[in-house]
Amino acid sequence: MTGRLLDPDPSIPSLYTHTWPQTLQVDSRGRHCPKACPNDPRFLEWFASSMRTLAWLLEVNGFVWDEPSFHYSRGTWSCRCEYCQRLFRGTYDSALPKRLSPEVLEFRRQSIAMFLLAARAATQAVDRRLRSIVMPPPLNAPNSRYSGGDDWGLLADSAAVDAISVLVIEEGAGAELDHTALYTDAASVIAAKGKQVWLWVASDLESAEKVANHKELATRLGAQRLVVADYESLRDRHSLPQMTQLLTRLAQ
Repeated sequence: MTGRLLDPDPSIPSLYTHTWPQTLQVDSRGRHCPKACPNDPRFLEWFASSMRTLAWLLEVNGFVWDEPSFHYSRGTWSCRCEYCQRLFRGTYDSALPKRLSPEVLEFRRQSIAMFLLAARAATQAVDRRLRSIVMPPPLNAPNSRYSGGDDWGLLADSAAVDAISVLVIEEGAGAELDHTALYTDAASVIAAKGKQVWLWVASDLESAEKVANHKELATRLGAQRLVVADYESLRDRHSLPQMTQLLTRLAQ
């Protein structure tokens, strides 16, 4: 229901992208991408209305905005829709370049930040106690710097964000610690803005080494909370014993 602007898992279908193709991001080759544009007012109106409804219906403490991002693949990038072009011209007093210039990268970051403000406003219109947690794309993910959500300092400085949930993608045994310096620097920036750092832990940690790596990383990041979940475990109630066992091992 997020127009694929959030929830980047390609295995999860999006009814929105099929129903409202005119609001999708347009890449640098003029093609529509399977992600809604955060600057399209039609998408923003639909998203805000949907989130207000969910905030009314669900008994929750807040919402996690999962990897809000623009499309980037093999040198093609988005978005060059009419709304992005208008906003860029109004901001920089020039046409939106056809190359991914520093100004375009900053424009995309600001667009994501403004979208998160709109998301928080929608949920807090129902209940001001609802928290807003952002999980940006992993810093060690391929093409992360082209996502629009790569400036964690900008995100942490936003009134739309209560905490940033950190996801570290795994590239082999012990890979989490290979990027410790990269993530600890980012965590320091987040803490300096007065925001919490959470560590997102997938529920399929099978080896004692992986559990130990995540515990050590959480300590180095100064993480206030561990979030243990993934898409499959959230959909499958039979995975609850596995998650309970993992939580016990993390707490030891």
